[in-house]
Amino acid sequence: MKNTLFIALSVCLLLGACDDDSSSNNTNNTNNTNNLNNTNNLNNTNNVNNTTSGTPLVLINEFSSADDDAVELYNAGTAAADLSGWILTDDVLEGDVTSYDPDADEEKFVFAEGTTLEPGAFLVILKGEEEGQHLFGIASEGEPLTLLDASVALVDQVTFGEDQAVISWCRIPDGGETFTSCLRTFGEANEANPCGNGVLDDGEECDPQLDFTDTCADVSDVFNGGTLSCSSTCTWETSACTTSAVCDAEALVLNEVCHKNDTCGVAGITTGDWLEIYNTSDATASLSGCYIRVSDGDTVEATVQFASVGGFENIMVAPHGYFLVNDTPTLFDAGNDHTVELLTEDASTVINALITSEALSTDGDASGGTCTIDATGDIPTPGAANQCQ
Repeated sequence: MKNTLFIALSVCLLLGACDDDSSSNNTNNTNNTNNLNNTNNLNNTNNVNNTTSGTPLVLINEFSSADDDAVELYNAGTAAADLSGWILTDDVLEGDVTSYDPDADEEKFVFAEGTTLEPGAFLVILKGEEEGQHLFGIASEGEPLTLLDASVALVDQVTFGEDQAVISWCRIPDGGETFTSCLRTFGEANEANPCGNGVLDDGEECDPQLDFTDTCADVSDVFNGGTLSCSSTCTWETSACTTSAVCDAEALVLNEVCHKNDTCGVAGITTGDWLEIYNTSDATASLSGCYIRVSDGDTVEATVQFASVGGFENIMVAPHGYFLVNDTPTLFDAGNDHTVELLTEDASTVINALITSEALSTDGDASGGTCTIDATGDIPTPGAANQCQ
């Protein structure tokens, strides 16, 4: 039976079989001689070729850039692995462990002393600030994800591309060489995602491998043109569709934003990154034509119109009311200290902006200052009046 541990501790691994003159990564190895294979193969994975009989073989087995940014390790070896002091991070450059400085990596995940992983067992680490959770977010646009041992030697590194891990990216079979899009099976045997198999399976709106004649207008009457496509999750991609949806820019304000639900979420109301729009007027206001833009410094990461996201085609906000966008990464997916802007229907004029995770000191007053809602004293209030101290 496969054992599953859901924890956030520090990792150290031995990856078996090398040539006789190869250095093995063990408790006596302080010279950090466990090197990259320096080859990016079709599986988008770099790992240490250091496998011997009767040893652990710990690998990054599955991970997701959505929801709780879960990461799963799997011991494909024949002996238990002592993960004490190991590091899981997204800060190591692809193929370049030597430039990594663990002291400068404030979000690295370090496995606790005494953490072990038995042969055939899984270990799942979720994003958050509780014990046993990692702090870094897994970027939907793709990045290297790296596992290091206690001597900061490479154990495994997986580099994935844009949107590949939006559902889950995993090895098939568990511990194998090939990565592919998967269903979320954290703590259990991996299962390939049927999306993209050239068959319209149950629950799929489309399949990227199938031709279709549908248009933007077929998906929603809010669209009047543009180009419809099929996403990597087998749902309609409408971001290139055009719309006549209205943005009542004089009435609407970005009122509150939260990155990391575990620090500024509210149980029973939010489940992921969220933002709140407030209507400052005495009349119902149309939100669907407005855009959300997310930037990291000078780099724009996403500009998305509300109407282009399923379920947001005809959003109206009540007078002096709040509209909550919760756990919808297609529309809002921001990192720490990212700038979030509400834009008019021309997709360029800024109504107002907040930094994650902030709220307006007074509802709807974009000129009256802000507070940080993941700090002591200031209270996150999704869907209700802000409570800045």
